[in-house]
Amino acid sequence: MADLSKPVVTDTYANFATEIVAAFSDLSMQLRTAHSTPTNPPQFAVRFNDGTGIWEQNTGTPAVPVWSALAATYGISISGNAATASTAAICSGNAASATYASAVSSNGAVATNAVFYVPFIGGGNTNGNYILNTTAGFYFNPSTGVLVCGTYNGAGTGLSGTAASLNIGGNAATATTAGACSGNSATATTATTANGLNTANNYQVNSLGVGTAASGTAGEIRATNNITAYYSDQRLKDILGGIDDAVRRVMRLRAVYYKGNALAGSFGYDVDEMQVGVIAQDVQTVMPMVVKPAPFDRVCREGKDVSRTGEEYLTVQYERLVPLLVAAIQEQQKQIDDLRARLK
Repeated sequence: MADLSKPVVTDTYANFATEIVAAFSDLSMQLRTAHSTPTNPPQFAVRFNDGTGIWEQNTGTPAVPVWSALAATYGISISGNAATASTAAICSGNAASATYASAVSSNGAVATNAVFYVPFIGGGNTNGNYILNTTAGFYFNPSTGVLVCGTYNGAGTGLSGTAASLNIGGNAATATTAGACSGNSATATTATTANGLNTANNYQVNSLGVGTAASGTAGEIRATNNITAYYSDQRLKDILGGIDDAVRRVMRLRAVYYKGNALAGSFGYDVDEMQVGVIAQDVQTVMPMVVKPAPFDRVCREGKDVSRTGEEYLTVQYERLVPLLVAAIQEQQKQIDDLRARLK
């Protein structure tokens, strides 16, 4: 057991050498309590307590040492090979509950069940770095696989996956074309506001107002002016013949007043308003080319347009019944003219 107050100048040469060797032996073992029990340790001497696993400092005197635990918080700067360590076996003390890491580089491993807050995303500071004002502003939770950010700001490209709600501001709000869109957002069918639509894409809206406010009724289009569609120019048509037997065809149609029934109501249609119309199945027997699948019942599945319900509900292109009515009037007028000629 070394006496750390030795050697002194009055010691003999033999004692001098022995005391130096004993002191060196204790100091080389870091004064560890399991291997070294020196006497008269200097004030502020440091030792490792094997029993508690804590570094201690002599806050007393050499004659009456008092071993006190050193502070549990340290400022440690890691550089060299330690900076690229791939695994941290144990992290305890305040560091275990730390919510900020100033920077993590190379292949340092982290606990898979930890939630990490990243302090370099957000508002700028004086040295050009970016920091967060709150710990909950931007973080990744490995247990859920979710990356959370309160607000996206600035240029953003390559967003993918599922976005339940994405609010785009700044120049992006006036963008007319999205270069690349992946994940669920690629199949989005509605847009609340768009300053420009890419004509190569397909869009679905709930209701549409042209020159006026949209009604909010699903599937309704309102316009303050004429709707012009398709073509009627003779130069674009190969005439296959006139519509014959037009009066007989018209007579097979039922012109009715009606209200939507409960089945129509289940598809969102008004069942209270009285309306006028014809019956698609009647029209199908005389002019099948003007009967089309009802749009509310159509859906695209595996690239094919199919009935959503499997019932193949029908509708009529009413404007295309006009040629039949014109032909019927002409046919009837010819009959009137023939009768007049006979009476003369």
